[in-house]
Amino acid sequence: MVEGGPRIIRSAESVPDGPDSRAVEIAGEGKYVDILETVRKEGFLEKEMNRVREEYGLDELSFLNDADREMFTVLDLYDPVTAKHCLRTYEIAREKMEKEVIPGESLAQLLEKNESITPEQFYRACLFHDIGKVEVPRVVIQHRMSEGHMLECMHHLYHEGKILGTLGLAPSASDTEIDDALKEHSLRSIDIVPAREVLSPEELAEVQHFGYSGDETLMDIIKTHEVFSGEILKNAGYTLESK
Repeated sequence: MVEGGPRIIRSAESVPDGPDSRAVEIAGEGKYVDILETVRKEGFLEKEMNRVREEYGLDELSFLNDADREMFTVLDLYDPVTAKHCLRTYEIAREKMEKEVIPGESLAQLLEKNESITPEQFYRACLFHDIGKVEVPRVVIQHRMSEGHMLECMHHLYHEGKILGTLGLAPSASDTEIDDALKEHSLRSIDIVPAREVLSPEELAEVQHFGYSGDETLMDIIKTHEVFSGEILKNAGYTLESK
């Protein structure tokens, strides 16, 4: 079993200075391998790894190696909210995996015995399930428009005839009918509204720089991180974790 259980992010008194602004800028520029290479080349990597190790208590995750700590550092530089989410996902998963499900055996032990997946592999996959977000435009991942404002935008676009057909409704559908159709299909406005309709011109330019047209929905763009996560883990030598 992996040593060290769930932990708490350090208190403000013990957290070192925040990340270098240039390192944060680099982390938002594109491919994971390019981000890592540039952060290393410009001399930020060691300092940022030390900061992240202390801030998140990574030494307590004994299964991590140097490459893993580099990966988590890039993730934190890209978006600390996502990094904290990934760490919390690992903590919750570990807590559940280490509980006994039959007398004398935990779910982690059964997983290793029945599927040859070690606790280290499972926990690493949990910790880095969102690593692919570093290859998605930061303006999309950090988009903060409320669901209420997104819904208003969707109503407006529907009545303008820009997204007809997406919900199987008549052009004259009321806002209430639109809202009911969303619930029926288990959709949110973020699944329907094109990104270009809610992004500023500068944000749209950033999205297009990453190869998107802007006609995709925000959710379409966000979901591409799933493929990127698998590719990053596979290229790091973690074939099973990538799956």
